[in-house]
Amino acid sequence: MKRLYIAYSLLLITAAVCIFSIFYLVKGADTLIEQLEDVKSSFSKKESPDIINEKLTAIEKKWEKNHHTFAFFCPHYEIHEIDIIIKSLKDYYKSNEEGDFTAYSDVAIARLTQLKENELPTLANIL
Repeated sequence: MKRLYIAYSLLLITAAVCIFSIFYLVKGADTLIEQLEDVKSSFSKKESPDIINEKLTAIEKKWEKNHHTFAFFCPHYEIHEIDIIIKSLKDYYKSNEEGDFTAYSDVAIARLTQLKENELPTLANIL
């Protein structure tokens, strides 16, 4: 009977970790996507450079906070690609290349969306 309780306990712990990881990844990815869309719209509206720099710094800090946890649950090549893009956004902004900044912002948004969708427990992901 003790083995049955231990097995149920391990099953519950495993399920809790899985559910927590899904919620954490989805919440973190959604927050980063919203921030990237916000900074992209600020750039297209030609807002103050200080405001855009603050937003880019906030994105980098949020990414650094989530980076290690994302790497624990997701493939490292996807995380590395997003890491490179997010760290280079400030350089694209400083170079004043609207096309490059917008394109790389879109790529980061697409990669984060793909990362989020790949980790959801859908039938396509399970099979």
